[in-house]
Amino acid sequence: VVCGGIIAFCFILSFTLPHHHHHPLPQFLSHHHHHQQTTTIMGVLTVLLEKVTGLVDEDKRGMMDISVGSLFDKSDPYVRMNLEQDNRFIDHNYGTQKSSLKKDSLNPRFDETFTWEDVKSLKNLKLHLTVLDHDEGMGSMNDDTLGHCMIELEELEGLSEGKNRVDCDRVIQKKEKETWFSKHAKVHLKISWSE
Repeated sequence: VVCGGIIAFCFILSFTLPHHHHHPLPQFLSHHHHHQQTTTIMGVLTVLLEKVTGLVDEDKRGMMDISVGSLFDKSDPYVRMNLEQDNRFIDHNYGTQKSSLKKDSLNPRFDETFTWEDVKSLKNLKLHLTVLDHDEGMGSMNDDTLGHCMIELEELEGLSEGKNRVDCDRVIQKKEKETWFSKHAKVHLKISWSE
């Protein structure tokens, strides 16, 4: 009888005592809180190198004798391009690419496309171009630098709006003390930017 009474008492007590429900921890206290990740959209710069024109002034060629003039007729030009971004502290270099070599040409046509991927933005982005003349048998380290130019891509009209293949013709600044390189030489490009 005593045992039966104890069992009955416990049974009744289980209904009268308050129940404690488990409440989940606030999100900021939970160990399983996931941080939202942000994705940075990177861009792609595409450069079509069409041609380089006027490496030598025609009037200068006319003043040369036959033996000297024949040397300049055998110019073997190519173009080297470097893309970099000027930052406040550390500049970022996206790499250097170069065109093929054009034998015996003073107005070389290339029609070659170059691409730089994972570019952060057009802000402070600059394309440096150098025209060189290959010296046969001397190695690329001894190739003559004819001239160069720099293009500030952020300021190129239509590029940031996504216009496809923006025309860009730039005068190539001749190397200091270079006597035969034309001050009117130009590099002709079409440039595209996409994200």
